[in-house]
Amino acid sequence: MNRFLRIFLLFFAVSLAASAQEVIRVTGVVKSKDSKKPLYQVAIYDFFTKKKYETDIDGRFAFDTSPKATLSFTYIFDPVTVKVKGRNYIEVYLKDDIFMTQLDTAGTTVRALKTNSVEATTMEVFGDTMRFGTNFHIRNTDFANNCRLVAQGRLINKNTGDTVLTRPIVIDAPTYHLTQERLYGLNKKGLQGDPLAPFTTILNDSLYREKTKDYVISYTDKVPVENKRDLSYLEVRFTREDYLHLLSDTTVTIAKGFINPMRWLDYDLHGWEIADSAYFPKQNLSPRPTGGSIDLRFPVNKAVFDLSDPHNAAEMKKLEDRMKNILGTSGASILSVKLTATASPEGNYARNAELADERLGYALQTVSSFLPERLREGVEMKKAARVASWKEVADLLRKDSLNDEADAIENIIAKNADPNRQGAAIRKLACYTLIKEKYLPQLRSMAYEMRYIIQRKLLPEEIKENYEKDYHLLDRAEFFTLYRAETDTLRKEKLLRQALEVYPSFWVAANDLQALLIEKGKAEPKWLEPYAGKKWILTERVPNEVNENQAAALLMDERYGEAWQVSNQIVPTERNRMLRALCGVFSGRLEGNADVVAESSPRNAVVMALVQKKNEQALRLCDNLPANEAMTHYLRTVCHCRLDHAVEAEQEFAQAIKLDPELAKIAKSDADISIDIDKIATAK
Repeated sequence: MNRFLRIFLLFFAVSLAASAQEVIRVTGVVKSKDSKKPLYQVAIYDFFTKKKYETDIDGRFAFDTSPKATLSFTYIFDPVTVKVKGRNYIEVYLKDDIFMTQLDTAGTTVRALKTNSVEATTMEVFGDTMRFGTNFHIRNTDFANNCRLVAQGRLINKNTGDTVLTRPIVIDAPTYHLTQERLYGLNKKGLQGDPLAPFTTILNDSLYREKTKDYVISYTDKVPVENKRDLSYLEVRFTREDYLHLLSDTTVTIAKGFINPMRWLDYDLHGWEIADSAYFPKQNLSPRPTGGSIDLRFPVNKAVFDLSDPHNAAEMKKLEDRMKNILGTSGASILSVKLTATASPEGNYARNAELADERLGYALQTVSSFLPERLREGVEMKKAARVASWKEVADLLRKDSLNDEADAIENIIAKNADPNRQGAAIRKLACYTLIKEKYLPQLRSMAYEMRYIIQRKLLPEEIKENYEKDYHLLDRAEFFTLYRAETDTLRKEKLLRQALEVYPSFWVAANDLQALLIEKGKAEPKWLEPYAGKKWILTERVPNEVNENQAAALLMDERYGEAWQVSNQIVPTERNRMLRALCGVFSGRLEGNADVVAESSPRNAVVMALVQKKNEQALRLCDNLPANEAMTHYLRTVCHCRLDHAVEAEQEFAQAIKLDPELAKIAKSDADISIDIDKIATAK
C-alpha cells in the first residue's frame, strides 16, 4: 500500500510539474467583422486561469495561459469562444453594429424622435482617445411600458469616411425588461442571452426630472481616434422598439470637430545619432596568409643545420625579412607560423620521418628567435613533416616520359606494401643512379606559411570602392564608416536603408536612420520598435538615443500612449526634458509636464492654459505673443469663444484669416471656434 502511495504521489508531482510548464504567451488582435478595424475594450475571459482581460486601443491583447485553454470574447453580441490549440497568435472577428439586424417594420409607421431630445456636446481629445458626454431626454409620451430605446454613437471622419462606433446604451421600460428576463430565463440562457443585456439600464424614478417632466439619461464614452486634425462629426442613432416592431428611428448629430488646443503647440523634435563609441560596430579583422619555400641544408642524419653556411644564412635571412615586413606594417600582427617538410623515401622510412620532424622542430625554434619577445607566446608555431612515397618518384619519371622506369617502380610497389622493402628493391634497378641524382632531390623540400592580421581600418574611399562593386559584401563597420562620412542626406538615407536591408538587426543603423528621418520630419517608428522601450538589447544597455528617437517618432505619428511608455525608459537629461514633457501632455498626463511645456515659449504657455481650462489666464498670456502673427489672433479667438465674447471673437478671427486664409479651413474642424466661420470669411 505504501509503495502504491509513493508511486501515485510521484506520478502526481510529475504531472503537476509538467502542467506547470504548459503555459504559453498568447497574443492577438480583435477586429470588426465588417470594417476590419480593431475593437477597443473587448472583454476576454480565460476559462483556464479564470481571469478577465480587455483589448487595448489597437485591439490587441497578450497574456499567459494554457495551450489548451478556451477563451471567450464579448463585445456587443453573444460571446464568441475560441480554443487556443497551442497557438501564440490569434485573430478574432466580431460583429460590432447593433443595427445590423433590425426588427420587422412591415405595417408599422416608423417616426423620428424629437431632435431636441438630445443635448449638444463637445468632443475633446485626450492623448489617443476622444471623450464626450451628453444627456438625452425621454418623455412619457414617447416611451410606453413595453418599449426599449437603443442609442448608438458613431464618430465619422468627413475627410476619410472612416467610422468608429461608441458603446451602445439601452433603456428598458420595466415591463419590457421583465419580459426579456423571463423569455431568456425560459430558454435557459439567463439575461446574458439578450445581446444588449450588458448595456441595459431599467427606466426608474431616479432618472425622472420633475422640472422638465422627462427622464434624463447620461451618455458618456471614449473611443480611439486618428487624424485628429480632420473634420469629424459625432452622431447618435436612436431606435425605439416594442416586442415585435421598430417604432421610431432617428439620427442626431450632437458634436462637430474636436477640442484639441494642443494641436497649436510650438516645438521642434530632434533626432540623435549614437554618440558613445562603445556601441560602434567593430571592424572585422581578417586573417591573411602568406608563404614561400626555404631550402635548408642539413648534415647527413643530423637535425641541426649550420647557420654559418652561406646558403642556409641566405635562406633564413629571406624568411626573417618577410616576417619583419609584416610586423613593420602599421596595425599588423602575426597569428601563426607553420613549417612543412618533405623527406625523400631513400633509406629507412621510420628514421626519415623522425629526422624530418626533428629538423622541423629545430627550424621552428630558429624562426621563433626572429620574433619580438612580446609576440613569442602569442604566435602559434606549427610543424608538419612527411616522407615522400616511391609512387611520387614514379610520377616524376612518367612526367619526363620515362614510362618503362616508372612501370618498374610501380610493379615493385604493387608487390610490396612495406616502404623499406620497396626501397631495397628499387635500389637494385639499373636506373637507380638517375633516380638518386635527379629525382630524389626534387622530393626534398621545406616550406613555410604565416597567417597574419592587418588591423588598419579601410578608408571611406576604399570602402566606397567596394560598395560600388556590391554593397551586399560590406560588413556593418564598413557601412557605418561610409554613412557617417556622408554629408548629403539623400545619399546617407540610401546607405542606411541598404545597411538595414543587408543587416536587419543592425540597431545602430536603425537608430541613425530614425534620427535622420526625424530631422526631415518623416519619422518611421517601425525601425526602432524592436529595441525601444527596453533597458537592454541582448547584452548591451539601450543607449538614450534609441528611446529618445522612438519617443519623438511616435509623437510625430500621433501615437501618444506608446510615446509615453517609451519615454519612461529615457534617462532624464536637460536635452530630453522637453521631449519627456511633450510625451506626458500629449498622453493626457499634465501634472509635472504642463509647466515644462508652458515655459518653453509664450505660445505654449497660452496653449497649456487652454488645455487646463484656464481661459482668462490664456487670454492674458496672449498679450505676450507677436501682434502681427495670424496664430496670435486665432488663439485669442479661441479664448473669446470660450469666454462667450462673441464680438471680440469675430474681430480676432477676421484678423487671423486676413493674415492666413488657411486658418478658415482649419477652424471648421476646431470645436473651440463657436462663431460663424463662413460669414466672417465671406465678409473679409
